[in-house]
Amino acid sequence: MRAGGWPSTGVRSCRSARDGSLGDRVGAPDPYGRRLRDHQKLAGQVEALFRGETLRGLLLYAWGWSVVSTIALYAAIAAAVGFVVMLIVTIGDFVADPRLAAEQR
Repeated sequence: MRAGGWPSTGVRSCRSARDGSLGDRVGAPDPYGRRLRDHQKLAGQVEALFRGETLRGLLLYAWGWSVVSTIALYAAIAAAVGFVVMLIVTIGDFVADPRLAAEQR
């Protein structure tokens, strides 16, 4: 056994599995430098992906589709109003047709 109670067999320990350094040997010193570089790399990706252009793009994409859906809503309302108007005109034409009333007498 080495100092500190860790065997130097090269077998991965539970500690290395817990702290994310699975590639490290048990007896090797803790690679804080590598973990710091990994952390900085991931922090840079988070900054770029979630706080930068991607977030801006996603928000613009959502806003653009909300505008499209609002226009589609207004078009659907106009189509429904047009349908009701044409239905009333058609029914009115059948009811008030003077030739049809003359033929029935």
